[in-house]
Amino acid sequence: MMIDSHCHLDYHPLIDDLKNVLEDASNCGVQIIQTISTKIRDMENLYSISQKYDNVFCSVGDHPCNVEQENICSEQDLYTWTSKKKVIGIGETGLDYHYSKVTRKAQIESFIKHIEVAQNTKLPIIIHCRNADDDMISLLESSMKKKEFSGVMHCFNSSLKLAKKCLEMELYISASGIITFKNSTTIRNTFSKIPHDRLLIETDSPFLAPDPHRGQKNRPGFLPYTASSLAKIVGLDFQSLCEVTTKNFLALFKKVSVK
Repeated sequence: MMIDSHCHLDYHPLIDDLKNVLEDASNCGVQIIQTISTKIRDMENLYSISQKYDNVFCSVGDHPCNVEQENICSEQDLYTWTSKKKVIGIGETGLDYHYSKVTRKAQIESFIKHIEVAQNTKLPIIIHCRNADDDMISLLESSMKKKEFSGVMHCFNSSLKLAKKCLEMELYISASGIITFKNSTTIRNTFSKIPHDRLLIETDSPFLAPDPHRGQKNRPGFLPYTASSLAKIVGLDFQSLCEVTTKNFLALFKKVSVK
């Protein structure tokens, strides 16, 4: 069994053919899927997907790239959704300085609010980081000193320094299709140094389809390609990698129970 810890089922083209997308995932061994919130105002639609399918769960949060458009989310909006049965995580939130430096202050404010809700609800936080390693380390360390929280650095493609800091704080680190790309030697080397009990896998679909499907729209059914690549990187056979990452997901996202 595999778990896609991070995808976007409400995005096109996945939402356009959702029944077949989920059947394909199941046929490929992907038994549990977490579909991730990027805009709180779209939560009704996202949550309805999780309600329709027993094996689909969701998170609640605003993506850092949407902060300017969405404004800073209210903590009450986050708390309201965290009480729902199938909302299992906070995010995706974090810092993204790739496109613009204008919203840095707002991104940091939003990120801190998400962290505080994660601290108070004890739900794990799903963290996005792009071109913001130093600020990310600073914010995580200062927040962790105030009150501990759990979480995952999703779609990790940052520095070894950030990875080490996250491991010190007992955060999980998730591998996406990026690790299968030819030019991703550095990130593969980073993942080779991550303990097995801190690993998760994801598709981030419909983005970042792994080789040999690079350039196509990604889907949860492509997760075995990433899992197979990660298994080789960390020195596990495919079955053991699936077992390890499934165990890790269930340890982190405690609201999910497997019958």
